[in-house]
Amino acid sequence: MKIVGFAISKDELWYSVLEGDNKSNAHIIVCGKHNFQSESNIADLMITFKNLFDEIIVKYSPQKIACKLYLPTVLKQIPYMHYSIGVLALICGENGISFQQRSDSWITASNKKKELECLAHFKDENLKKEKLHATLVAWYELG
Repeated sequence: MKIVGFAISKDELWYSVLEGDNKSNAHIIVCGKHNFQSESNIADLMITFKNLFDEIIVKYSPQKIACKLYLPTVLKQIPYMHYSIGVLALICGENGISFQQRSDSWITASNKKKELECLAHFKDENLKKEKLHATLVAWYELG
């Protein structure tokens, strides 16, 4: 099974593509980053996100997609931090792809235990910040 995890920060869309039957045999196919202009008008920004998500989905054909939902968002962050997830959910629905969101508080719950487990499993990868979070939300979709 292929799963794509997404994590968005200002001007950056991080993604991690994993393959495996469960968490213990999962491996990373690729991790990457696309840049975008967070200050773009909302319509242009949503077109940018649609194109970026479509490109990744077409290239890797995932069965599941997960994303990090950043909750303590300020008003000017909402278009790229939250509206973008609506675009992703729509694309997943149109393509019959399972879609899951995980909050940033879910990621850091239990003193970052999930992050440490993920780092231990993928110890040969250089996982930091949003790259780690994109991998983590995808990894947990493997059960």
